[in-house]
Amino acid sequence: MIISATIAILFSYSLLDFEGNKAKEATIGEQLKELEIEWKRFDDTHQAIIKTGYSTSNPGDYYNSSYSYTSVNNKPVLLDFTGDKARIIVRKWNTSDYYAEKVELVIDREVKQEFSIHRLKQSQTLVAEVTGLENKRHKVIIRVAEGYSKSINLDAVDIDAEATLIHPDTALVDL
Repeated sequence: MIISATIAILFSYSLLDFEGNKAKEATIGEQLKELEIEWKRFDDTHQAIIKTGYSTSNPGDYYNSSYSYTSVNNKPVLLDFTGDKARIIVRKWNTSDYYAEKVELVIDREVKQEFSIHRLKQSQTLVAEVTGLENKRHKVIIRVAEGYSKSINLDAVDIDAEATLIHPDTALVDL
């Protein structure tokens, strides 16, 4: 009986660390420099991510060494993807003088999450994650919430590893 219990305990520990030290799952507000297994990352400069009126900065500590930003309040980020989950990764700044206090992640015309881009100076910050979507084409808008001002930025977008990023102007063809 003692031997069986010892084997069971050792086996449970081996499952937790079977492939080396297993990284903990990312959480909102944390820096996410390493792509997780079930995700695929797209840089802010990807041609299917529409950011009209945005500038790009290349300071080096961001995904693919760039992030995009705008100082104009009414300039949303647009993208479409097929899949069942999405994440937004931004550059956070430690003052509200620059970046918006309330940003919305809208998927298929529904606000799925609201987040802030100020009060923490950190690159590659996970600020929004939506999972459990129907596995189909989704229209995404990232925008400053109504009644708020300041600017927004984008460092990268993560979607399901099996998903596809699609330019928003592309007609839906049997995907």
